[in-house]
Amino acid sequence: MKRDEFWSWHWTFRSARLPRPQPLLGDARVTDLAVNVVLPWLWTRAAEGGNEKIRRVIEHRQAVWPLAEDNSLLKLARQRLLGVGRSRAMRSASAQQGLIQILRDFCEHSNAICEHCRFPELVRGWSALPAI
Repeated sequence: MKRDEFWSWHWTFRSARLPRPQPLLGDARVTDLAVNVVLPWLWTRAAEGGNEKIRRVIEHRQAVWPLAEDNSLLKLARQRLLGVGRSRAMRSASAQQGLIQILRDFCEHSNAICEHCRFPELVRGWSALPAI
């Protein structure tokens, strides 16, 4: 990524020059923007425009995008839903996003011991569906 002669060395207009240049966008922020904004927007454009080839390419890109940085939400979700604390349980940023969505949709509407949580029942229902 190309460096900016001023912003690579300063946090604000008035800040002192940093000892080392900093990237304008780090890998973690690029991943956040890609999986949460850019790829969903491109997918929507392709779907609305009826461009199935581009839509499939974007779906593949989303599915294989490297892991985002680990955070407390992901740690909680892995522990509650997968029974593992290690980040190696996830293989893509897309899987991480799915785990966070489950946490938001289900865990945030239940107590700490998961009483009355509908998620296990929903998953059991999936296993009862015939294979396609």
